[in-house]
Amino acid sequence: MADPGSLAAYAIHLPPGEERAQALSQALPQWVTRDTVVASEWVNQLDSNPDLDTGVAAVATLTNLVERRPEIAVGWAESISEPVLRANTLWLIAQQWARNDPAGIQRFLATTPELSAHDRTALLNGLNPTPDS
Repeated sequence: MADPGSLAAYAIHLPPGEERAQALSQALPQWVTRDTVVASEWVNQLDSNPDLDTGVAAVATLTNLVERRPEIAVGWAESISEPVLRANTLWLIAQQWARNDPAGIQRFLATTPELSAHDRTALLNGLNPTPDS
């Protein structure tokens, strides 16, 4: 993993499937850790792609990213095309964010236009469960 950007660039040209998804899931977190801006710009130029989803989820849940820039982590998670993986990734981010800054996540969920209405509702309900009757 001396050059995760090159691995990602190579992987994206592989045929769609498990091998490409695996290579991207290994390369993207390393690349984002080393050069967040360049890696983010590269991913943003690509069409949404299920082979990217696992790598994007790995990036979105990087502890360092969630602790320092949770709204960026949410942006990464929102780009995941597979609905269940997207929801699970958002939930992991929300849990960590709520532990670190409960007021901050509530503010974000109440005001950000980037979240889909479905994801916003699910996260708010998860963070504020109703008491059992």
